[in-house]
Amino acid sequence: MENKVSKELLRFNRSAATASMTVKWSDLNLEGAATARDLWSKTNLGSFDASSTVSVPSHGVVMLKVVVQKLNCKKYLKLNMLG
Repeated sequence: MENKVSKELLRFNRSAATASMTVKWSDLNLEGAATARDLWSKTNLGSFDASSTVSVPSHGVVMLKVVVQKLNCKKYLKLNMLG
């Protein structure tokens, strides 16, 4: 049985120019290689080791789904016990 973990996130760009924005898996409490999908354009962005960079249009939004095999349990438990 595979234990996949997924997280969805939005990247907002408030600037007047297109921006490259990087998402680190560690910031999402995820470990290892992951696949990323743009949910609004319905396109697979590929497989990435530790992070992914997306281009977000001026005053635009990108919604991503990130799927990995492993959750960083120690960090996850620590954050949830604090809040």
